[in-house]
Amino acid sequence: MSIVNTNEFGFSEYDPSWPDRFESLASPLRTLLNGIDAEIEHVGSTSVPGLAAKPIIDIDIVVTTKHDLVAVTERLQSIGYLAKGTRGIPGREAFDQPPDLPTHHLYAIERGSKPYLDHVLLRDLLRRRDDLRQRYAQVKREHAHLLGAMDRMGYQDAKSDVIAELLNLARSEARLSDPTIEVHGAVTYRWRESFPDCEVDDLHVLDARALPFWGLRARPISLGWVTARAGDRLVGFGNVAWDGHRHAFLLDVVVAAAERRKGIGTQLVARAIHEARQAECEWIHVDFESHLTPFYEGCGFLASAAGVLRLG
Repeated sequence: MSIVNTNEFGFSEYDPSWPDRFESLASPLRTLLNGIDAEIEHVGSTSVPGLAAKPIIDIDIVVTTKHDLVAVTERLQSIGYLAKGTRGIPGREAFDQPPDLPTHHLYAIERGSKPYLDHVLLRDLLRRRDDLRQRYAQVKREHAHLLGAMDRMGYQDAKSDVIAELLNLARSEARLSDPTIEVHGAVTYRWRESFPDCEVDDLHVLDARALPFWGLRARPISLGWVTARAGDRLVGFGNVAWDGHRHAFLLDVVVAAAERRKGIGTQLVARAIHEARQAECEWIHVDFESHLTPFYEGCGFLASAAGVLRLG
């Protein structure tokens, strides 16, 4: 076994001790959760034999109802775990661990939800397909240097396309539709689709004031984003920033000039509002110029007394 980097922020070839490390963390959790309808699953790359990974164990506590999710959260907090909410991914609760435990990632997650299916479908596909496991491992190796540079976001972005491809294959094999996709007329709307920044820049081609879209810089503060495509062509986009809790902010809604007044902008905003609700946001804000007032009022926004300071 060759080791690239064995620190907890680095990258390692597969370590056969990882299942035992999972069990050492899972066993006391099973005792803690006795009486609650919950299962504890090893997920993430360390759960796939032979797959290179960051040596951090990922654990899902899988429940069947929101009531069970509340009960699990209360018991975890009683032993020092800190509930951090959905962190923008509806259907799960993320937790910061007590400081005295080995580093791991812990989630309480609803069975059948998108995050649950994403975890288990990808895990099980990589467990049974050696060719895909090797391909995914190669992508991880090629970008492992980003972890050494403490660029976790860059590392995640570098894997996003292959993960999306693998999940599409896993959903197809399981005969499951992609829950991120909605189709209205001839336009397909997706939540958190991977795309090159230049596609959004092209939507602004007639706007001399528009600045280049820096998706990688925006990603850390984004709840997500909505894309609209006619075939393979991007015809609309909206970014949803958030404060990590109650407030979401709809930014940079744009529709291709030739596709305006066809309801695409309204569908982009409706999807953004839906996803903000799913993430348990209580408010969604938008800044707009006066000529856009009828459009945003038609989408359900109301004028407020909040102050806005225009810079420049």
